[in-house]
Amino acid sequence: MFKAKHAPKIKGCTLLAENGSFSNYGFFINAAEHIFANVPYDELWIMDDFHYMCDLAIEQLATGKDFSTTELYKTVVAVLACADETVLWYGDDFKELPAVTTKNELLVVAEAALKDQPFEVYACYSKRLQ
Repeated sequence: MFKAKHAPKIKGCTLLAENGSFSNYGFFINAAEHIFANVPYDELWIMDDFHYMCDLAIEQLATGKDFSTTELYKTVVAVLACADETVLWYGDDFKELPAVTTKNELLVVAEAALKDQPFEVYACYSKRLQ
């Protein structure tokens, strides 16, 4: 999930304000209210295939593929380029996400998490923390 005031030019991102047009809408509303309190839903975006991209990256990393060549990496880099804040979580637990201070650190944390069990990414990046 990420915060951006302008529509990102990234395939597979859905505006949270689109009122339940995707699965797990209620879950994402709950997460948004916890993570992005007081941010309008028309500034919050969901990476539609995030879990699929994580699963695929886990398989690819296990076979020796470089993280920077995965769809997940490329999508997160694109999101980081346009987002004010980016939150990654791969499980159901989106509370108390560890903060990272640079975009590169977020990518390093994601790669490390996907190489080690339980293969779940938890991190929060904000331009305000730089």
